Amino acid sequence: MKSESPKSSKAKTEIFRKIGNKNSEIKTKKSQVSKSQNSSERSTVYLSPIANIAARISPISYLAYLLLPPVAKAQPIKTSTDGTNTIVEKAGDRFNIHGGRLSKDGANLFHSFREFNLDKGQTASFSSTETIKNIITRVNGGNSSFINGLIEVKGGNPNLIIVNPAGILFGKNAQLNIPGALSATTATGIQFNNQWFSAINKNNYASLVGNPTAFTFPKEPAPIINNGNLEVKPGQNVTLMAGSVVNNGTITAPGGEIRIAAVPNQSIVRISQEGHLLNLEISSDRLPNTPDGQIDPLSLPQMLTGEGTRSHATKVTMNQNGQFILTGDETVATTPGSVVISGNIDASNTQFTNRSVPPLSQDNTRVVGGKVEILGDRIALNQANINVSGDGGGGTVNLSNYTVNQENNTNIYISSDSVISANANLTGRGGNVAIAGQQIDISGHISARGSGNLGEGGSVEISGGGSLSGTVDLSANNNVGEIRLESENITVNSENNFQVLDGENNQFSNLNISENSLEQMTNNADVTLAATNDITINNLSDNQLNLNADSQRLDTAQTQVKFVADSDQNRSGSFTIDNRTSIVNRSSSLIISGENLTVGKITNNGGGTIGLMSNQINFASGSNSINNVDGQVNVQPRYPTENMVINENINLEQNANSNLEESTVSSAETGELEDSSLVQSSSTELVNNESKKENNSLGSDITSDPKVPTINTQSANLILASLNRRVSLDKIDKIRSTAFANELNINLDNSPTITEKSIRESLTAVANQTGKKPAVIYIISQPEYLELILVTSEGSPIFQRVEAANNDELRQQMRSFIGGVSHPSPSNPNKYLTASQKLYKLLISPLEPELQKQGINTLLFSLDPAMRSIPFAALHDGEKFLIEKYSMGLIPSINMTDTSYKNIKDLSVLAMGASDFQDPNIVSLPAVPLELKMIRQNWRGKIFFDESFTLENLQKQRIKQGARIVHLATHGSFQPSAPNDSFIQLWNEQLKFDELRKLAKNGEPIELLVLSACETAFGNLDAELGFAGLAVQAGVKSVLASLWQVDDGGTLGLMREFYRQLSSQDTTVKAEALRQAQIAMINGELRLEAGRLRSGRVGDDGVKLPNAEFAENMSFSHPYYWASFMMIGTPW
Repeated sequence: MKSESPKSSKAKTEIFRKIGNKNSEIKTKKSQVSKSQNSSERSTVYLSPIANIAARISPISYLAYLLLPPVAKAQPIKTSTDGTNTIVEKAGDRFNIHGGRLSKDGANLFHSFREFNLDKGQTASFSSTETIKNIITRVNGGNSSFINGLIEVKGGNPNLIIVNPAGILFGKNAQLNIPGALSATTATGIQFNNQWFSAINKNNYASLVGNPTAFTFPKEPAPIINNGNLEVKPGQNVTLMAGSVVNNGTITAPGGEIRIAAVPNQSIVRISQEGHLLNLEISSDRLPNTPDGQIDPLSLPQMLTGEGTRSHATKVTMNQNGQFILTGDETVATTPGSVVISGNIDASNTQFTNRSVPPLSQDNTRVVGGKVEILGDRIALNQANINVSGDGGGGTVNLSNYTVNQENNTNIYISSDSVISANANLTGRGGNVAIAGQQIDISGHISARGSGNLGEGGSVEISGGGSLSGTVDLSANNNVGEIRLESENITVNSENNFQVLDGENNQFSNLNISENSLEQMTNNADVTLAATNDITINNLSDNQLNLNADSQRLDTAQTQVKFVADSDQNRSGSFTIDNRTSIVNRSSSLIISGENLTVGKITNNGGGTIGLMSNQINFASGSNSINNVDGQVNVQPRYPTENMVINENINLEQNANSNLEESTVSSAETGELEDSSLVQSSSTELVNNESKKENNSLGSDITSDPKVPTINTQSANLILASLNRRVSLDKIDKIRSTAFANELNINLDNSPTITEKSIRESLTAVANQTGKKPAVIYIISQPEYLELILVTSEGSPIFQRVEAANNDELRQQMRSFIGGVSHPSPSNPNKYLTASQKLYKLLISPLEPELQKQGINTLLFSLDPAMRSIPFAALHDGEKFLIEKYSMGLIPSINMTDTSYKNIKDLSVLAMGASDFQDPNIVSLPAVPLELKMIRQNWRGKIFFDESFTLENLQKQRIKQGARIVHLATHGSFQPSAPNDSFIQLWNEQLKFDELRKLAKNGEPIELLVLSACETAFGNLDAELGFAGLAVQAGVKSVLASLWQVDDGGTLGLMREFYRQLSSQDTTVKAEALRQAQIAMINGELRLEAGRLRSGRVGDDGVKLPNAEFAENMSFSHPYYWASFMMIGTPW
């Protein structure tokens, strides 16, 4: 990483000075801190903005010495004589606290103190009962609380809320032993439903029922300082909310939530119900009547420097500018709204058990990281460590300001020695990190890595002006994560220079990204730079921007880099590369879009793709615009119905030793392509020159001399991007089929021709034979919208364009949904519902009126590659899951799907699996023998397990039995980056990709293959749908497979019910049997109870499970247990 120049540092100081001056003048209320500590003269203190000073703080000494314990002149804890009836009994260094007043529902217990302080070695012990949910402790004597001992709660599981409007300081010996959450605040009032609790005046305690919903703060709210170790139990929360918050200690909430909020002035902070986010309202006419006349709160300088004998920081002095100085001439901002973090904020969760696939119901399994939310006007992380990693998935970090009735004017500084971690340690998806401010300066490290076969990298979103020179790691074995950088203008260069717009408000509109940082990000993440105005790349140290240059991933071609100028589409944004600068693209998908593009030299030499989307494209470097093409170049207008102008050439130039096999250049639009010399090459062959154009006044579209390389203007993605109602369905299906065939090297020469008429006839025939009414839904995702195509047995295809579903919004909701279902949080297992319902509105709702009108009850989805891992069964309309309304299946295309119907009721099953394996290191599956036996009870056929589960026996029995239903119950894993390393685990060896294909082709065609294994449906862009997709394309008619690691007990229940439902049908429909099994799990009919698997059916006593591992009562209603399974290929 390049070091910061003195010039840059000076510019930074000047910028933050300008920002801060407007709000920097404050007057302290009580014994003011003057230039001389001994002076009684009142003074005006001018305070520096936070990022200016935090950039120069030495965190080792920062505040470490400030929090010395006060000299106790009297009893540290004194009760108030206000009728609250709090009782304190002192026993040595222990203060036993009981009494108090209760709300009328008995859930809230209130205490009132004049003083609340603890020295080192002292303990404050609150008594509670099982019925109490919250203990609210107020301190209204006018002095800040210095807590340097232990706070504990005995009895019950209540939360503890400490309220002192004069300020709270946790010393370095401060500790917690409480069963619930901790909230510490300097608010003057707390809202309970429609009633307000006053931290100062008398209260009607009986009326204060429910949980806190809002906090009110005075004009100059007091601060909170933590230098201790505040740790709560796993899954619980910690909230610090004050005028300013400084943390130099440790705050720990394993898997829970940590909220640190600095409130700038008189305001209300509301806790929203969705995600319990904090929202700020600054409006004096809306504040409740909770007067603060008796409290004169301390400022942060007063708390740091002390008053009288309550001195906590004898070494702090003040300079002539009114800044408070620490050691080494370091300064600290003290204005309300400031948050300084230089210690540890830990909401990680690392309590994974050794069970192979643990159930959601166990509190210490399927653990994901928690959430950290830091809100304020000025946020500084200085040698800070924020950790929300989890063994089962990363958590969430949000650095921003409040979002209600307030513009985002936050200043955020993250030092180079600060770290934010949101990693999946063992399995699952990386977490989410969001940083949003008016001015940001980020030079630290952020990571949200995924882990395990299905694990994906997380997401990082950074928006605002300023500087980004830090590093980001979103790597994963599967799909990398996504970085999104947003600002009005974005500049990429070798320095971190600030650009300030002139004007009264000093608004910052430019985000400067260092060349090194951007290059590093593209190695292990999808990166999007989105500017509402312009993106400029210039002044690079080596005149080259190297994308994906040093990636260690095997499937680097799947990373994506997007430069999106004019992201708000108001037609006023350009992308510009100066004529000295080039982009070198190695195995990335590079997309550049904007109202106008000025593109320098682009070298594409790693098999990646280049997409240029604009109505005006200028190639600044002349004839060498695009060199060394070893992949694909797509050129299209931003708006499909408008003209596109290209000046200069796209030149394909190959070196003497390079090979341009399978290289393509595509051009497609529906408007007019003006006269251009679009493509030139000395060794090019034109094939199938067919692009979708209404008008083509092309001067010389492609100049070629027929030799080896190929230029193909019929790109599947581009034709679909130009989709209109005149595009025939057979062409759409053919494009899908061709794409799949190319991915898996399948020859479609002998495949039948599909027409709209033949599709309608097939759907009609199935409806007549099964009584089910099916429909095909094609879902096509484009950068700015989503295209839905509905094909039924009646009439013409129905096209629906969903403008709200742009690519970025869709990907964000998909990540949230898939992560929330496959790796649910024990503390918030239904978090997935928000994304689930949004996706339902985008993907299903636009077609639902027609589905209902025609009585459709079976859906066949043909999807874009990125959407094939969506568990459609768990999409939710607000009342029901999609699977409760429709049976469904996933198909590559109609052309590649055998849509004929066969009743499988009389076919035999070959069921094989393993509970123990020859290799003792492979985790056992104790429920497998029982699973196979239950299948045999419901279906005729043969079962084999453990030592008889070999490749040789599998091949032998498949021919001998003539089995057309094959069931494999074992471990399995699909490696997206290396399909040949993918496998299904047999007893003594692995069934590889190619062997499965051979198995499908030998003997009678397989009507149904059930892969009761882990992640067998999951694939990638190159391998469609994992083992299941390969099996379908190899001739297996239908495959039942799973998208993620499945719970052993849940799989056992689902398989038992699936075969029972299938055997009870006179006319078998596979997808309907799966649907009924999933509904039984949703409704809680299938469950573990007293060591037995029960179905809820009358007369069914259930099945006794094999060992104590299944003794725990368990519901399978969460979609984690059932939504993983899907039918691929023919659903009937």
